[in-house]
Amino acid sequence: MVTTTLFILLACILTAMAYLDVGNHAKGHSARTAFTFMRVAGELNSADPFAQMRFDEEGVLRLSRRVSEARDLIRQGAEGSDVEIFSDHPNFAGASARPDDFRLKALAAIRSGKSQYEGVERDNGRDYYRIAAPLLATQDCSGCIAAGVKDYKKGDTLGIREVVVPIDDEGSGILGKLKRALVMMLGALLVFLCLVVPMTRHNRSERVKMRNLADTLEVQASTDPLTGLKNRRYFEGKLEELVSRYNEEQSPLGLLVFDLDHFKKVNDTHGHDAGDLVLREVALRLRAITRDGDVVARIGGEEFAVIAPDATMDQSLVIAERYREMIGALRINVGKVVLRPTISVGVATNIDGGFLASDLFKAADRKLYEAKHAGRNRVAA
Repeated sequence: MVTTTLFILLACILTAMAYLDVGNHAKGHSARTAFTFMRVAGELNSADPFAQMRFDEEGVLRLSRRVSEARDLIRQGAEGSDVEIFSDHPNFAGASARPDDFRLKALAAIRSGKSQYEGVERDNGRDYYRIAAPLLATQDCSGCIAAGVKDYKKGDTLGIREVVVPIDDEGSGILGKLKRALVMMLGALLVFLCLVVPMTRHNRSERVKMRNLADTLEVQASTDPLTGLKNRRYFEGKLEELVSRYNEEQSPLGLLVFDLDHFKKVNDTHGHDAGDLVLREVALRLRAITRDGDVVARIGGEEFAVIAPDATMDQSLVIAERYREMIGALRINVGKVVLRPTISVGVATNIDGGFLASDLFKAADRKLYEAKHAGRNRVAA
């Protein structure tokens, strides 16, 4: 998801760079042409148009003729180019182009001190480069006040000289395609970030929830709810797996089966709550003393089992005695009575790899009953 986002973003950046590069190239070419033409339009700033300027129709006509001559010369250099003057002085209304947003901004910028004003505008599906420079008075207006119009002095900004040069069609076409591609990719990025990413995160969150739920259900399915130990279902599957593997590897595997002595009497005398308390305390002690890698489970009411990988018969007997001694050391307070549980343990191993899981369990279970019949609180193997 992150890789896809970065890929789309990189494509947008590269397209934007290409757009700017082509645009700058096309604009640069038109700008260079416009600057050349502006030198031609600069003749409009010479003293000649104004030196003999009469504020009548003949004077305005003479200025308009000079603008027309400059336009003809410029159009010979680049088809579609144009030159205009624009002034808000009443004396030049007849020769001035009509005001538009560019001309008004250009005049304001130049009167504020800028030497030129430029921009790119689109008209009838084509881009044009427009540049404006000052139109300066070459002499004082001696007759302005008498004529009742605005006065001006030599060097004042009367208006602007404007040159318009079309940006080549090929460059405009490429710019249009790049712009459309950029818009499409930005749209794809927006859709990806606003729809795909949240949806993916939601789906991922749902998968995590389902996986956690599955893990929880699996734990619940394999765990005894009262003691927190593994249950009989888990124990039987694990015993099958380990017996098969250890028989194949010809490695020892010990199995201990034990139950609490006289547990029925605890329930009958002190109640099932006391019996549950005893089972939980025994489970806590079992978890505390069980070796890493051993599997301890509650497989019946008061019956437990321990699978001891890599344990020979002698080692299994040592483990069984440790369980018997540590559980026998418990002191469990039930009201005013202190209970001292004991266990009887039966031990078996996969001797010579000849036992199936069921055989191994039956062998340990028989030894458990031998221990109980021999007086309880002991280990039989």
